[in-house]
This record gives sequence, structure tokens and C-alpha cells, in this order.
Amino acid sequence: MSFSMLWQSLWGTSTAAPAALPPSLRGGGPAAAGPPRPSVPTASNEEPLGPPRVHPRAFALLASLAEHNAQAWFATHREAFLAEVRRPFGAILTRASEALQRTLFPVQGGPATVFMHSRDLLGGEDTRPYTEFVAGVLTPSGHLVGRGAVVYIQLNADGGHVSAGFYRPTPSEIDAIRRRMVAEPEFFRAALYDLAQADLTLSAETTLTTLPSTFAHLRGHEFEHYLRLPSLSVVQPIPKETWVRGEAAAYIVAHVRMCEKLLRFGHGAIATPVT
Repeated sequence: MSFSMLWQSLWGTSTAAPAALPPSLRGGGPAAAGPPRPSVPTASNEEPLGPPRVHPRAFALLASLAEHNAQAWFATHREAFLAEVRRPFGAILTRASEALQRTLFPVQGGPATVFMHSRDLLGGEDTRPYTEFVAGVLTPSGHLVGRGAVVYIQLNADGGHVSAGFYRPTPSEIDAIRRRMVAEPEFFRAALYDLAQADLTLSAETTLTTLPSTFAHLRGHEFEHYLRLPSLSVVQPIPKETWVRGEAAAYIVAHVRMCEKLLRFGHGAIATPVT
């Protein structure tokens, strides 16, 4: 099933966002086992609140920050930035996290896994005090920093993106993943098949010119291209309208589900390295 087909199966053909995540987003579909999900919070009139969304004002604020990246600007707009950008973004991570808890590879996060907005200026030539986007992660541990698979989400003035996989893993981690590719080709092949079915591919933004020395004897191997990748991540843009319509959490969940085998493959390789 392609990503667009999964997206349509989750949301239907309507452009309006549903009041709550559909059952198929709750980690396994309507027939999934396990305890019922908590009720969606309600307003004073007892009507269910809709899914968290980003107001168009957030994109104007982010664009203005990029143009006026200074402490004086941020001091003036701090409360608006928190209300329009950071808090809705954290709520979207929470909603995606809740929906992913009953999948085969649950990752979690929320406001606590949103990165600080101020930049570390020590030893750098870039003197801008703030990042011009807001970003956060969903991880198996639910912590901001950890080993293994990471789902990275960014909201910026142009929209944003979601990335799932292993971005810049440590030398020992990428070595463990590469060893498992060779030792368990069927599993990795299945992960690649799922990505292809979703019209997704592993990012080849950076590729080694030669195989790592440990794997030099595998020149011509069916996975040579992947053995030369220093990161194994799948990136997909999130359009502005997806944030505004309240569909970002569902979009993130759909992306993670399509990358599920890759995440399980790599995370298992790191947890139990092949010798």
C-alpha cells in the first residue's frame, strides 16, 4: 500500500480533519487488542476537541523570526511564539505518540521532547541566537536523547518534514546495522519492500564514495548502496495545509507505520549486535 493510499484509508476523501484520530491510526486498526484509548479531552460544552493544529499565524511568526532573528524581537513575540508555535507543536507530538503506542514499534514524545529554541553560540561563526524552526523527536524511550531509532519532526515557515530512522548514528551503531543487513538479508529486503510500496526511499543525501573497510569485500553486493550510507533515514515533507487542517499527527503516524520494519530492523541490530 502506498503512502497516499494509507493516507486516504485513514482520512477518507474529505479535506476536513475528523474530530479525533480514526481507529486505524490507533496502532493496528479497529481489531487491535488492548485496553481502550483514553477519551479525547472535551470543552465545557462536552463536545470533543478536534485534533491539535497549527494556525497560519505560526508560519508568519516563523518567517518573521527568520527575518529578525534577535533577542529583542523574540522578547517582544515570546508569548505569541509559545502560544502559536511551540505549544501546538508539542500537542501534535503527544497525539502522534498516543496513536503509536499500540503499534509494533511504539515511539513516544511530547512537549518534553521538543528541542530548546535558543542556539548554542559557543565556538560557532553563526551568531543567530535562535533556531528558525521548532523541532522535536519521538523515541522508544520517550527521552529527548537516546540510542537507536528516532522520529524527527520539524515545523518551519515553509511547512516542515518528518524523518524516521537512524540519522548520523555512532560508528558502532551503523556498523551493527550494516552487519545485520548482511546476516539477515530477508529482513532488510522486507523493510525496503515496505518503503517501495509507500513510494518512499532511504535518503541518499550523503553517500560514502567507497565501502567501509570492514565491508570492502562486499563490492557488488545487492546492498552495496545501503552499506555506503552513513545514515539510514526516510524523510517526507509536511505541507503547511496538513498542519493547519489538524492532520499533522496522523501524517506523522502514517509515515512511522510505513517505516516500521526499517525501525525494527535497525533498532534490533543496535540492541543485539551480530557478531
